[in-house]
Amino acid sequence: MAREKGGFWVGFAVPFFYSIGWLTGRPRYQGREHLPARGGALLVGNHISHLDPIHTGTYVHSAGRVPRFLAKSSLWQVPVLGQVLRGSGQIPVYRDSADAQQSLAAGTQALADGKIVIIYPEGTITRDPDGWPMRSRTGVARMALASDVPVIPMVHWGTREVLNGYEKK
Repeated sequence: MAREKGGFWVGFAVPFFYSIGWLTGRPRYQGREHLPARGGALLVGNHISHLDPIHTGTYVHSAGRVPRFLAKSSLWQVPVLGQVLRGSGQIPVYRDSADAQQSLAAGTQALADGKIVIIYPEGTITRDPDGWPMRSRTGVARMALASDVPVIPMVHWGTREVLNGYEKK
């Protein structure tokens, strides 16, 4: 399998993502055969913990692809993390602003360019006390309809038990 080239910043982030993933659980990945070896794909997952992007990223990377996340724009202001996000081609989401449409356009362009784009339809970790998904935002449907790529559902189990973002467990 030929590995998609990610560049310096992806290579920089990989040891951190894999280490944190290993320290916070023993991930069991299933269904990796559904990720295309090349070409665009929209990976749509539930978001129950702040650990989800780490496990989603290692899932996609271990399949030989580079993950491109739609993530809240405030993360680009965090020292070091912001540079990694910029340098690795992640897509900022400008919530509740006139620039919010830019993230969908950038995500759709990444899909057209043959990238794997990860989106969490709720736009944040669930606030449901039992961990159930909240109401989805329309961005995932709009990107799917605007792109001729597979839409691959994904689910996380157990990350909320390791790190619950609202109960600070």
